[in-house]
Amino acid sequence: MTLSIIMLLVFDGYIANKFIDSSLIPGLRLFIFIWIPLTAIHSIYSEVFRAYHNIKYASIFSSGTAFGGFSSGWVIGGVLLLAYIYNVDVELEYLYQLILGVTFLFIIVETFLLMNIISYSEFENIQDEIKLNIWPLIKQAFPFFISILSFILIIHADTIILGFYRGEDEVALYSTSTRIAKLVFTSIIIVNEVIAPIIVKLNAENNFERLEKILRLSATFAAIVSTVLISFLVLFSEYLLGSLYGEYYVAGAPLLIILGLGQLISVWAGSSSFALSMMGYQVIGMYISITTSLIALIACILLAEPYGAQAIAVIISSAWIFQNVISLLFLRKLSGFWAHAGVLYSLKEVKAYLRKS
Repeated sequence: MTLSIIMLLVFDGYIANKFIDSSLIPGLRLFIFIWIPLTAIHSIYSEVFRAYHNIKYASIFSSGTAFGGFSSGWVIGGVLLLAYIYNVDVELEYLYQLILGVTFLFIIVETFLLMNIISYSEFENIQDEIKLNIWPLIKQAFPFFISILSFILIIHADTIILGFYRGEDEVALYSTSTRIAKLVFTSIIIVNEVIAPIIVKLNAENNFERLEKILRLSATFAAIVSTVLISFLVLFSEYLLGSLYGEYYVAGAPLLIILGLGQLISVWAGSSSFALSMMGYQVIGMYISITTSLIALIACILLAEPYGAQAIAVIISSAWIFQNVISLLFLRKLSGFWAHAGVLYSLKEVKAYLRKS
């Protein structure tokens, strides 16, 4: 959170002048300045719920969207839907206020829920232990921090780099396409939210046979959902872009297909990258993330100007595939089992379960 605010203060003027005309969007800088710490707090609360094995609250209040999280997104989306149905114009400045207000409201709710879960005496009992073990904790957490930074880089750097080298129209096409394509990845994110504590528990018990079943069955479920979604996107990409954004954005259909297929193949590789981190191999996961992100970043910088948005789409799709496939192979080597999706494997396991029951 502190790092984000410092970067905002240092690069605020340059970023604003390079990518947006802040005079056309009143209050944008103030919104970003407030939104960053609120989003950070929201994310921390979500992970605290997960640490206490309260998956329900961790999922309900999960972060990761511009609207502040899963619940905030549904509330704000519902308000915008009502505004659309009743033909009410929503100014961008009012949208900022709505996002901040709803996010702040949910943070208050989360605070009260956490107060009921965590007792003050619990903190008193572990206070000395925390003081003694803070540096080993930081050492273990650092690879996660770097991996998350790499993840953020690969998600957002493509649009920023394209904005440096190509015109606004092409950036608009790419930006809209990549936002829709990321929906394909939603299924595996939901799966990761649920199976995180299960991975840790079964790994601690050395129950790798059951862990493999859970990883592969959950990956298959996510892959089937993503396959249905990408099939829809491929078949109706032009109609979807034209209906949501206007006739001009139909030209972004090839970008949507490239990005969507990249996400789909990545999903079929399962939760391998996530499992590496949860099983104590976070340093290896960090190196994989850094390598993938740096290669993708360099390739985007070299190819953005001569080849444009389609080259960026191919690079980012390839990066997603490379990272998850390499993680899958490392997981196999280190743990001895696979974690990718498999329809036949899943059908076999389901049949075996039904016979036993």
